Amino acid sequence: MSHSRGADAPVVAYLDAGTELDRTSRWEEVLTGIFAIRPNARRWDRPLGATDSARAVRSVLFGAHQAAVLELPTAPAEGGGLLADHDDAVDFANSHLGPAGTPLVRVVVLSANGRKGDVIVIATRLAGLGYRVVAAQQARVPLALTQIVASDESFLGKAAQVQAILGVGSVYVGPESSGVADLTIVVGRDFKAA
Repeated sequence: MSHSRGADAPVVAYLDAGTELDRTSRWEEVLTGIFAIRPNARRWDRPLGATDSARAVRSVLFGAHQAAVLELPTAPAEGGGLLADHDDAVDFANSHLGPAGTPLVRVVVLSANGRKGDVIVIATRLAGLGYRVVAAQQARVPLALTQIVASDESFLGKAAQVQAILGVGSVYVGPESSGVADLTIVVGRDFKAA
């Protein structure tokens, strides 16, 4: 690893001090810290392109604030280490991101029934059809009936599809788009995970 004298020197020193036993956990801690930084929209004002620039890479990582990080399926490699398992990686990508060419629909899930585990069930049911849960949190107010809110009229068809997949919910267009998601699912007590 190259040594740095800039603001990232403490991070490089922390990673360099790692051993074979804790190298992965140190990287996970560093990435968690990077993704927790408050985003700066100006970082996305220019084309990304391809680069070896550490500054450009830091900029992209900085823009990934609160990104979901999933583990890619791997298999042991000859001579040690791990490599991505091609077939499992393709299945993984299809199940989490939808098939190639499927337009991605961003979804926010608000749990208004007190059951945190429902978010994972919903994300799993929707992933194969090109829906991506980009944020999830507890709703402020409990709700009996599930609501599926389209950000504008162009997403009403997708909201109706989600309603059919979940088997519950009222569909409508929200009064104001947050810009964060195309659909918001407010999960009520009527939703059954099983």
